[in-house]
Amino acid sequence: MPASPRSLCLILNPRAAGDEQLRAAVHGLRAAGHRIEVRPTWESGQAEQFAHEITTHHTFDAIVVGGGDGTLNELVNGIMAAAPDRPPAVGVLPYGTANDFATGIGMPADDPVAALQLIATAPSRPIDLGRVNDRWFINAASVGLNAEITADTPKSLKQLLGGAAYSLNALTKLTTDAHRPATVTANSPQPEATNRKPETNPDLHWQGDMLMLIVANARTAGGGHVIAPHAQLDDGELDLTLVANAPAADLADVLTQALTTGTPHHPAVIQQRVTSLTVETEQPVTLNLDGEPTSERRCQFQVHPRVLPVLMGPRQA
Repeated sequence: MPASPRSLCLILNPRAAGDEQLRAAVHGLRAAGHRIEVRPTWESGQAEQFAHEITTHHTFDAIVVGGGDGTLNELVNGIMAAAPDRPPAVGVLPYGTANDFATGIGMPADDPVAALQLIATAPSRPIDLGRVNDRWFINAASVGLNAEITADTPKSLKQLLGGAAYSLNALTKLTTDAHRPATVTANSPQPEATNRKPETNPDLHWQGDMLMLIVANARTAGGGHVIAPHAQLDDGELDLTLVANAPAADLADVLTQALTTGTPHHPAVIQQRVTSLTVETEQPVTLNLDGEPTSERRCQFQVHPRVLPVLMGPRQA
């Protein structure tokens, strides 16, 4: 039986709004009976503003973002500020540099038009969200080195090199990196609260010189880097990777373990599943939420299980 027509509101960054093929696909879906409204954005913050307004005042089956992970973060924050108890479904068209979340939910990262066709009929699935202080994140949050890399990578370099721009900036950053004294405390999930194997690590209490910290809801970030190989979007948990400063000779091995293996054996790397987390630093450090940077001295993380319906592709990572 054919799927019923959907009502979709598309919030598009300038790259998406200027795509003639996407425009033609929108006309085609309208001709097939779908109701589609388009809202182009021109400056930072507009995606959040539009999402809040649409969620509050309009009735759509889904709000679809055409952009990268940062624009998606704006969308999520606008929706959850307006309707945290009954948010509309979210769809993602990959028009960013990395498109980590879109790829993770099975959307074709190199074909936004095909993604829109999928969204028109795709099933929704409720997923977890993370919250830090008063902001939400959907893919990953980071503190320290990796957050600074994302914040400091020039837009022109990202446009030229794509996800490789982050790796290039990381090499530069490691040669001039500063110390970050920090205190980290975390609560591990209770066995009955998770659909994964029971947590074997106790609650975490750590103090030391932090290189970086990643709190992941999804598996990849920063242009396809696997930051949490065992993460699941609907498990009621966040996957923590804490990396302490290490001798220069060990850094390559430490970062490889932290970002790729999922089974670290270097004492500088701690990986653990958590439901809540507090990070306190002596000086303000960069906090990055889905590519959107800010600066904080105290970050309180919390997982909110299965609160946001997301339109999924056929193959989720």
